[in-house]
Amino acid sequence: MNEERMEKAIMENHYEVYRTIARLCGGRHGRSTAYEWTLAPPGNAYPNFIFNERAEAIDTETLRRQVKEKVVPPVWISSNPRLEPRIAPAGFRLIRVWKGMAMGPEELIRPPEPDSLEWAPVKHDGELDTWTEIVAESFDTPVEPGYFNPLIGKDKLELFLISRDGKPVATTLNFYQGDTVGVYMVATRAACRKQGIGQWAFYRSLRAAFDKGARLAVCSAMPDGVNAWQKIGFKIYTNLYLYWLVGKEFI
Repeated sequence: MNEERMEKAIMENHYEVYRTIARLCGGRHGRSTAYEWTLAPPGNAYPNFIFNERAEAIDTETLRRQVKEKVVPPVWISSNPRLEPRIAPAGFRLIRVWKGMAMGPEELIRPPEPDSLEWAPVKHDGELDTWTEIVAESFDTPVEPGYFNPLIGKDKLELFLISRDGKPVATTLNFYQGDTVGVYMVATRAACRKQGIGQWAFYRSLRAAFDKGARLAVCSAMPDGVNAWQKIGFKIYTNLYLYWLVGKEFI
């Protein structure tokens, strides 16, 4: 696969899922000549990102003002490793690097299946409340019950709940953009981790997307998740740099 094409597909799918979820779930999508951002309603922290920047167009004073007035969120996600000098005066610092990954249908590898798992689409609000609880717990991110309700039944989105012996233990979300699927919210309850459940859940979501016609799958992974995703076929094509707002002294 062409690395430049893969990087573009990874970043564009991430940006579009932020726009879509913010729009559907009552949040805000803002745009300037220098960058975009999304803000969830108060009480929720997803998708709160600044993204899709044109670095040369960033005006430090405007950014400082938007930060001070809380017009923009405190997290910036970018494929640009040299962005920090431009945004540091507003208080942003590089705090984490995710790996941007991709694969085609022919690269998907079936992992071992843990015992007693059931995998099913989320179809109603009660199931979605459980799905949201697992996501919020796993990512230590505040999300109110009902926040994601508008996502059920939307053409671009599929949410899945994985249960063991009848008890929900993991989640995934597929987001379709043309013939590309991005897989997000791969979350597992803390007591059920390191048992292959998340990896199997990811595989099932990918299998469903490829069976539906997707020709490319993309995702991002924190460093401790990279190995598990590589074992089901993903390859690394880019880095996603997370710049976080730190310290009021920079504002």
